[in-house]
Amino acid sequence: MAVLQRVVGFAFSVLDLIIRIIYLPFALLSWLFTLIPLFIVFFSFGIATFAFFGVALYGDVFIESVEHFARCTLEPFYATYLEPVVDVIHRFFNPTICWWDGLVMFPYLVGRNVVFPTLLDCGFLQTIIDFAYFLDAVFLDWFVGHISTGAFFTEPLDFTNICAKWQTFWRGWQNLACCSCDDMCESFVSLPVIPMIFTSSQIGDDQWWCWISNSLNGLLVFLQELIRIAYIVFFNYAGSKRPDLRLAFDRFCDASSCFFRSWENALQRTWDSFVPYTFVWKDVLCIFDTWWCTVFRSINVWLNIIFHLDLVIDHFTGTNSDYWVNVVKEDYKEILNLWITTSQFDPITQTLPPTS
Repeated sequence: MAVLQRVVGFAFSVLDLIIRIIYLPFALLSWLFTLIPLFIVFFSFGIATFAFFGVALYGDVFIESVEHFARCTLEPFYATYLEPVVDVIHRFFNPTICWWDGLVMFPYLVGRNVVFPTLLDCGFLQTIIDFAYFLDAVFLDWFVGHISTGAFFTEPLDFTNICAKWQTFWRGWQNLACCSCDDMCESFVSLPVIPMIFTSSQIGDDQWWCWISNSLNGLLVFLQELIRIAYIVFFNYAGSKRPDLRLAFDRFCDASSCFFRSWENALQRTWDSFVPYTFVWKDVLCIFDTWWCTVFRSINVWLNIIFHLDLVIDHFTGTNSDYWVNVVKEDYKEILNLWITTSQFDPITQTLPPTS
């Protein structure tokens, strides 16, 4: 029994050896495929080994050869042929690059060491904050309070807060300009918007913002009435209120008046600053805003006649003269009163001759 166990154990050992011998080529093949991705690394190490081996054996000879070539061949060639050319290039290059370096460094150095510190001392950051407040007022009053709520279609925009924020910013901006260049301050702030569009006091004037607000609100009212006209035309809604552009043209008329008052104020500041004689510019330009107001109100009269053509025809046919007498004639008298104020007079009585 023991002999049989030994024979069987020997047989299994021989079989295991044969299996391992069969596995050996596959194991070698697997190891080879494992080394393939590392081939570049081993190849680089091999090249480096041969290179350093060559340096170790022939490095001193190589260095001596290179040094000998540089001293005995390259340096004489450079000194004879190339150095004169390089000297000529230097004579032109140095003055040129000096100017270029100056042009590059001057704005940077002046901005860093002069302009920026001056702006900080003159309140530049506060001016930026004031401008941010102005933008915030525009966003809240115009976009949030007027457009988002739908008031855009029915009401004018209140520019009071926007105007106040702008005037605060503009005063800071003018102080900044005057602080940066005090010698030109009077010219900066006293001259009209043309030519001093960036610093003129006219841009912060109440009348200037009166012109802006009335112009924009006039356009807004005009747009509202155009929407009403489109609604009547496309939906044939005969019972709706007729378009009335009087409020829009009243805004335009007020805007023209404010515009020329603003210019009178600007010209007054310029005159007082630069001309040593007294002159009052108040109402000097009134003929221009009167003319524009006449134009606007005349357009309004004719548009109202078109929108109420049936009522106008009733007057000329003798049917009903209420609209012609109470509206058209009153609007026309208002236009005449722009140029000269009319006054009431007693009725003229006529003495009839005696009857025979």
